[in-house]
Amino acid sequence: MTIIETERIVIDRITLDDAAFFVELVNSPDWLHYIGDRNVSNVDDARRFLQDGFLKSYSDHKFGYYIVRTALDNVRIGICGFLQKPNLKNPDFGFALLPGYYGQGFATESCQAVLDYGINTFKFVMLDAVITPDNWRSRRLLQKLGFQPSGIIDTQTSENQRVLYRWQLAI
Repeated sequence: MTIIETERIVIDRITLDDAAFFVELVNSPDWLHYIGDRNVSNVDDARRFLQDGFLKSYSDHKFGYYIVRTALDNVRIGICGFLQKPNLKNPDFGFALLPGYYGQGFATESCQAVLDYGINTFKFVMLDAVITPDNWRSRRLLQKLGFQPSGIIDTQTSENQRVLYRWQLAI
């Protein structure tokens, strides 16, 4: 089900048909470094991961992460969207692309489109985003989208420390 189309991308709800793509995405080097190992090593693992997380979010909250595809050839290149995480007050805004699509404007284009969709559809007035301190690429993108640093998320170890960014609707 297509929810957003721009000149270069198409954004759809994630389905179980995206499981093979998720095996590749969650095992990409940057995902493993910046987000963490989700123990998804095959399509069955990916289906469980999707069912228990992203697809459950649609039924529980009416929003979630969305698959990002190229408009030209319909290739899955990443994800972008919102999750309600138990340790955050506001919905968490997140995104990830396959490394082969970095530096081409796809992240900015998809994130801006999904952010606008969330504001217009779900009436979001405040969102959080959590990144590792060394994730400069995500930091630049969040700031471009209007997110501001808002503190450190407490974790049990300094190696797992996360920086909280917050976006708030200008009134």
